[in-house]
Amino acid sequence: VSTLLCMYAEFGQFTESENLFWNCLHHCDVVSWTTMLTIYIENGLEHKAMEIYNKMYAEGVIPNEWTIAVALQGCSALVKKEGISCVSVSRTTLDIGHILHIEALQRGFELCSFIGNNLVTMYGNCGHIHDAESVFAMLTNHNSVSWTEMLSIYVEHCKTKEALKLYRQMHEQGADSDERTLLIVIKA
Repeated sequence: VSTLLCMYAEFGQFTESENLFWNCLHHCDVVSWTTMLTIYIENGLEHKAMEIYNKMYAEGVIPNEWTIAVALQGCSALVKKEGISCVSVSRTTLDIGHILHIEALQRGFELCSFIGNNLVTMYGNCGHIHDAESVFAMLTNHNSVSWTEMLSIYVEHCKTKEALKLYRQMHEQGADSDERTLLIVIKA
């Protein structure tokens, strides 16, 4: 089912992907659910992605680390789309993000770099910098994505001293930086 979902989506046949998913629901495993989540997010339907995540739970399908990571991406995209100034949307999205964070903790996924990075991004996008810092600090293996994302959050929230301090720390630890990292530091 997942392969067909992807094929339809790749060829711009979003409706066919959606129809196939809902018509074959009883054959869907966690991979199919995650694929559909991804398709919704890639098509700008973050609200539907959050709804399908809840439906997945109601159907008794246990999310894996990729499912949680994709759902966190949906939360981040939803906040970016709606804007943090819209308190009700960011509050609801933050609530969903907290639930996903708890789910990641319960399943032992929080320290996976891709989940940790998505948690940092989600909290940063919601304006919860302290939570983003806490998750970043708990990551045992910082990669260029985690460093750059934390730097970006600091710069977006006018915390230039913190950004420059973090960049210095990144440099001292010998972490790789890319063009995006350098652009963010120049902004700071």
